[in-house]
Formats: sequence, structure tokens, C-alpha cells
Amino acid sequence: QQAQQAFAKAIEMLQAVVARDASRDEAASMLVQLCIQQRDPAALQAARAAILSAEKPAPQAAASLIVHELETASSASPDSSQDDFSLDAQREKIGRAAQELDKLLALYPDEAQIKLHRASVALMLKDWPLAEKYIGDILKENPRHAQARLLEARMLLGRGRAAEAETKLFSLKAEFRDWPEAHYSYAQAVQAQGKQELARLAMRRVTELKPDHKDARCYLAASLMEDGFYQEALE
Repeated sequence: QQAQQAFAKAIEMLQAVVARDASRDEAASMLVQLCIQQRDPAALQAARAAILSAEKPAPQAAASLIVHELETASSASPDSSQDDFSLDAQREKIGRAAQELDKLLALYPDEAQIKLHRASVALMLKDWPLAEKYIGDILKENPRHAQARLLEARMLLGRGRAAEAETKLFSLKAEFRDWPEAHYSYAQAVQAQGKQELARLAMRRVTELKPDHKDARCYLAASLMEDGFYQEALE
């Protein structure tokens, strides 16, 4: 109870700071993260209105809001059972996020984090040239940028260049051994080449690092059932 009250007080104080000056990125980013962490939709909506309506919004906070809204909409949508209307609505949301991120990039053309988010959205839209542009910009400045390297590998996989993606992801997962998404993308790359056992091992590593990773768990269950291990798949 005391912790909740402390969080509520912190949100209230940060809201006051952002209301006075929505361009203060550190305060605005802290506000957004607290609202997300506390699952406070009303406070998050108020923060969104204050931050994104500013003439020059705080870049990191604004980008976090845009991406969070898109991720929330994606996780709330059904998967393969989507009808055409649902898919069109999802594409519209992704397109709207792309437009909002483009506006931010027009104001902050050198912000690497916004470029990273924009590249991620470009991958969702299968806009490979645009994704390549922003990923390339980030890696030119920082060749070791882990998130950009992950997106680069996913872009290669999306373009059908699974072997190249595998090579890059092998290095990435070796460098960041406890990063579930690096192992998951590696599993996808080897699975695309028919290397089922490698894919299964990588997916097992994902579930060790992140037991609630739904996609990895579903893959493992389907893989085990396909090989006749029905009891193991249900465990």
C-alpha cells in the first residue's frame, strides 16, 4: 500500500513538471515508464496528451509512448484468426505509428533511439529499404549497437537471407548470452533453413531465460508433438 502511494505521488509530481514544460525529456520519460510500470491507463493517457501535443515534444518520452501504444495494440490482437477488418485495422495502427515517428525524426534527425523505433516499424511494414537506411545510420555511428544489430538480422531474415541472418545472430547471442530475443531470432533463422534441432535448442534457451515467452513455448510444443513426443509437449 505504501509503495503504491509512493508511486502515485511520484506520478503526480512528474505530471506537474511535464505540464509546465513537456520538452523536459528526463522527467517525461520517467513519467511514461512509471505509468506503464504501474499499468495506469488514465495517467498514461494524460501523459500522452501533454507530451505529444507539445510543439517540440520530449523525444525519448514521445517515442516510448508511440511504441508502447503500438505494442499494446499488437498484443491485444488475435493472431492467425484475424479477419480482413482486423488486419486492416492493425496495418492502420502501424502506419499511424510510422507517421508519428516520422514527425519526431523531422524534429530530432540525429536521435538514434527514434531511428531504432522507426526501423522496427519499417520492418513491420516490410519496408526493407527504409529499415536498412535507419539501421545503417545507427550502426555507422556505433557498430556494436546491440538492438540495431538484432534488427539488421531480422531484416535479412525477412528478405529471405536466412544464412546471413544466422551468422550475425550467432555472434549476437554469443556476445549477449542472457538476451532472449537474440536467441529467439537465431532460432527463427536456423528454422528457416530447416535446421530443426538447432532451432529447438535455441528455443529451449529462450524459455530458460524467459519462461513466459509464448512464441518460444508454442514452437517447442508444436515441434515435440510433430516428432511424436506428446507427453513432453504438454508439460
